[in-house]
Amino acid sequence: MPNWFYIDANGQKQGPVSDSQLKTLAAQGIIQPDSPLATDTGKKGTAGQIRGLFPVASSAPAPPVEKDPWDWGIPASEVTSLVAESQTSSASPPPKPAASSRQRQRRSGGSINTYLVWSIITTLCCMPLLGIPAIIFSVLCGSDLKAGQYDSAAMKSSIAFWCNVIGLTLWVLLLIIQIALLLPAIQAAREAATLAANAQNARSNPEPYLERRANFKTKLTKTGKAPQEWGNEPLPPGVEKVKYPSDNLQLDACLYVPQGRREQKNPALVFFHGGFAHDNEDILACDIFMKAGFVVLAPALRAESGGPGNFELFLGEVDDAANAVRWLAQQSYVDTERIYTFGHSVGGGISCLLSLMDNVPIKHGGSSGGLYNSLIISAWKSEGYAPFNPRTTAEMEMRLLLGNIRWMKRPHYVYLGTADNLFDISVELAQAEMQNESINNMLFIQRIPGDHFTSFDPAIRAYFQKVSMDRDMRGGRLDPQDAMSMVRNFRERDPLGPQDESGQTAGQRTAQGAAGQTPAPPMVRSPADMQDQTRRRSARMSLRSLANNVERYYRDTGQYPTTAQGFNALISRPAILPSSANWRGPYLIPSTQERSTTDPWGNKYQYSRPGKSGRPFDIWSLGPDGKDGTADDVGHWMEASDL
Repeated sequence: MPNWFYIDANGQKQGPVSDSQLKTLAAQGIIQPDSPLATDTGKKGTAGQIRGLFPVASSAPAPPVEKDPWDWGIPASEVTSLVAESQTSSASPPPKPAASSRQRQRRSGGSINTYLVWSIITTLCCMPLLGIPAIIFSVLCGSDLKAGQYDSAAMKSSIAFWCNVIGLTLWVLLLIIQIALLLPAIQAAREAATLAANAQNARSNPEPYLERRANFKTKLTKTGKAPQEWGNEPLPPGVEKVKYPSDNLQLDACLYVPQGRREQKNPALVFFHGGFAHDNEDILACDIFMKAGFVVLAPALRAESGGPGNFELFLGEVDDAANAVRWLAQQSYVDTERIYTFGHSVGGGISCLLSLMDNVPIKHGGSSGGLYNSLIISAWKSEGYAPFNPRTTAEMEMRLLLGNIRWMKRPHYVYLGTADNLFDISVELAQAEMQNESINNMLFIQRIPGDHFTSFDPAIRAYFQKVSMDRDMRGGRLDPQDAMSMVRNFRERDPLGPQDESGQTAGQRTAQGAAGQTPAPPMVRSPADMQDQTRRRSARMSLRSLANNVERYYRDTGQYPTTAQGFNALISRPAILPSSANWRGPYLIPSTQERSTTDPWGNKYQYSRPGKSGRPFDIWSLGPDGKDGTADDVGHWMEASDL
């Protein structure tokens, strides 16, 4: 039965109403013969055109409506009768449009997929949290298909499909995140495995190093200063600041010349600091040579400490180091036949690479650490210390002694701490390379007590003893006059151990032996005392380094870390720092935080703000006893003589 709509006397559309309701409205006079009518099937006309709706007297055709009040664009005169439509509609509903082939398939269940296999794969391999619901809806979909409930089956098929799609998408995203997080570790492990696998077959590059270097031009991925801030310590007593030329650069250096010895030829040491910044106090690490009457030069390299040039990591810096040696050799008070080099950590790497350079008046060199391999350099790339692509073979080969041992021009002595596992693979590679080469090896590796930092003091002492027993270029021992001068200088402060009953030290006895004299009987020195002294000196070096980093923090932010913030403020930006926008850290390498904030006795370094005696802050070690405020504490403010 159709539903009717009509327009009342006020011109308002009313409805829908049924046939019986329409007759009632006509009987009540609400609907007149000229009232417009329409059905919900789209037919339109006037009430007078419907037979039997009004009495016979009024059943005459109503005057035609010139304008359709429904504004449907069909004049009422075109509608002959709605009764037939009413009768036809009551007999059967209007025909529906023909179903598409896909709808016919769905109604028969032909196009509905349960996605059961996909759901199982999602559960087992990808995302069980979504795979299990997908399996449930896949099974329910199959049940509905068997029961002929195709609409319900289609809905459950759709749910299973989207569960699988979302599960697969999330799995792919998680896989990408995991790969991104694990890629550095995977790469490092792969490179380590490659290095270890190739260790037994390691050989030097067959083309001479200097020929390759002369034809090589580095491609820096970034330019600018070295990646470490520097301190502003005053020059130590007896040390002067000088300039030396390197290429087109004028670089700073700290120079120590023994008092009263500028009129004679003296042995000399060029010292290369650890890290990537030069400080005025770096030269004090060589006090054992200074007190023995050596001229000591501690140069800054390009891009360090505000100097000119671009940081290149073990390339242009090696040229600077060679030029620093050449400059020193030109000074009238230096014996050009007895110039030595020594470096710590990164500076040790510089000293190592100098053994490959010619036209440099170095007798031999030494280093504490510094025997780097490609795995270490690649890891530095992620920390911003390698301004080139480490995967480029030529870039890496130019910066490593390993792979070039055959082309060494002079001996080099490497001292590695027994607890410094950074260079374990390097030792294997070096030993294999030297074993596989039919040459006279010039690289000597010695293990000494300590880690990367605490091994420095034993290392430089061991190298000093090597130099003290060295032969001059004429094949004789050290000049007796120089050796006795070394003995006299040792009397002021013992760099190698306590004096015996005759007032001599182990270093003095060594120098006497070098001069051809009979040394006095040695006094047995306590191993515990030697170890304690080494650790105290190492602690002081670490404390000075930490203090420099705190000063860098202050220069950037305008304030020192609070006691509560401590060294963490040097690693990550403090949330409560008012001037945190000026924080330019990290000021400590995150991967070495644990090691650099732990003293040689295994205790954490202490930090306090403000410090005592008017100092803005204090950093100190609890010393051997691990107790605060005792006589064996070591502070960053202490001088070497206080130890």
